[in-house]
Amino acid sequence: MPRLPELPTTVAAAATLFTVGAYLNAKLGIGYDLRRLRHQKEATARIAESYQKFGSDISLYQYLEFADQDADAIWFEGKTINYRDLKAKVDALAQYLSYHGVRAGQVVGILATNSPEMGILMCAISKLGAISGMLNTALKSDTLSHCIKVANTNIVVATPDLVANVPSTIGSEPLKIFSLNLGYVGPFLTERTPGISFTIIEPNNLTNLPPIASGTGNPTDFYLLVFTSGTTGKPKAVQLPKAYLYGLAMKSPLDLENPKKYFPIRTYSCLPLFHATALLGFVSAMGNSSCFCISRKFSASNFSRELFESKANRMLYVGEVCRYLLAAPKSEFDRKHNCIVAVGNGLQKDVWIRFQERFGIQEIREIYRSSEGLYKFDNFYGGAQAAGKVGYAGLIGRILEDDTFLLKFSQDSQDLYRDPRTGFCVLAKDGEPGEAVARIRTMQGYPAYHGDKEATEKKFARDVFKKGDLFQRSGDLLVRDEDGWVRFYERIGETFRWKGENVSTGEVKGFMLELPNVNDVVVYGTKLEGYDGQVGTASIVLQEPNAAAEASYLEELYLHLRSRGLPEYAIPRLIRFTKQIDTGATFKHAKEVLKLRPWAPDQVIDDHLYWLDNGVYKPLDMESWSGIQRARAKL
Repeated sequence: MPRLPELPTTVAAAATLFTVGAYLNAKLGIGYDLRRLRHQKEATARIAESYQKFGSDISLYQYLEFADQDADAIWFEGKTINYRDLKAKVDALAQYLSYHGVRAGQVVGILATNSPEMGILMCAISKLGAISGMLNTALKSDTLSHCIKVANTNIVVATPDLVANVPSTIGSEPLKIFSLNLGYVGPFLTERTPGISFTIIEPNNLTNLPPIASGTGNPTDFYLLVFTSGTTGKPKAVQLPKAYLYGLAMKSPLDLENPKKYFPIRTYSCLPLFHATALLGFVSAMGNSSCFCISRKFSASNFSRELFESKANRMLYVGEVCRYLLAAPKSEFDRKHNCIVAVGNGLQKDVWIRFQERFGIQEIREIYRSSEGLYKFDNFYGGAQAAGKVGYAGLIGRILEDDTFLLKFSQDSQDLYRDPRTGFCVLAKDGEPGEAVARIRTMQGYPAYHGDKEATEKKFARDVFKKGDLFQRSGDLLVRDEDGWVRFYERIGETFRWKGENVSTGEVKGFMLELPNVNDVVVYGTKLEGYDGQVGTASIVLQEPNAAAEASYLEELYLHLRSRGLPEYAIPRLIRFTKQIDTGATFKHAKEVLKLRPWAPDQVIDDHLYWLDNGVYKPLDMESWSGIQRARAKL
């Protein structure tokens, strides 16, 4: 009989194996990968269950039909609507819209302040088989008209505070304009603006209407249009496929690991509802019979109190919102709320940690997506080391990944790098910026740009790893570090991100050139410590440069840009008047050279510097520059 090892030897060997296993697990991320793969498998099964439940012609309205009718659906400024009442209001508004000509497959523009009216309207449009076109409330004039034209609609429904911004015609075609107020967004007082004709919709208008004709299913593959600046030019409309609704009606596998902790879910959002993060949060809440708590608008000083009053246990964010909240005075409600999870995107490391510490949020769930993007990263399980990252993949995850990749990017050609021998793309190395791309397996239900085949095609990369394959480009450079964590690096090309939005340099430049005495303008983003994204910057060469000409130009600039419909976040914050802007051999502006020029006034000799302070451009002196450097200026 063989001699058994002594107990101390066995314990020592087991301890060694445990230590080695723990080290390899931490080094290779095996546990993280296995958990993520298990959740992916569970999610796939639940999406299949959603398909069985809702059938092939799923809609936002169907969510209401299957919801727990007694559960809270919407909270707004102390008022709560359950699913039974919500559905009744939706049915009544759908009858009204049908009576006034809204039909299946038609796009209806929505220009609305955050309110229950906005959610009710979306669901009513869905019942009719029509499509909600979510218009950015920051847009006016030409840019708003452009978006309405892109949506190819002749109907816009607005809340009373915004109805005056809707143009009466698009080209020579008149618009049907409605002002919707069901008693939540404000008192029943709609002031008419001279020259603008619109129809008021109030509760007393929603009675004694004929029933809706049957067979109003949506004949298209999409149910929402969400506007985005994309990678170039003016806003484009992204078609959100109906197929997404199956996944949005699915409870998260992470939440289901501990249902007592996470359910029932109440989600608070102070983001604009036309923004994809908030919009999809609302849709997901409806699909899960949970409550969506709507804030009328973002207020850093009122955030904690409203989060507390809503009784939400979850909130939505974009990174810049969290930075604003940290800059606000502390409140007695900062830690009195019930919120334990924050879900969103763009949260940088320095804000991530301080945000959790101040507000006592236990979990941050960072997601990397875009309105039209198939590419995706999630950062749900990482703990403290995950701060500031968008995703992670260990050894197993990287071996099995077959959808989202980081491809080597050429700064010289401003395009994907291709191996000169094979003509195929190359994966970015660890630590090297690479463009995020996603494999396109089918074009059925693809989130295309509405009515813009050319813009849709520009998002494609073909023959990436082999002949015939097809990928979607993100326009973002990301970096995978050696430890497997992925972080955002920068936006490619002619856009930059500021306040969580893409800013098109070409559009801003075009409007700036409309003012007199301008010879040349270059618009770009400048990275400053303490601010998320890049600060809008413009270098200007005047035809007849002098102090009076600079003052005259800047006096007109802000109001001119706003009058052309440019949103507040796209207005340049830093202005540099210079004698000459260098160009390269192809006559393209040398933006990288401009970015290297200093902004500290004591280091500048010939250029004249200004900054935007509460809507007024002022000379940039050392005192104001010091405030900007310390992130004290309200850029």
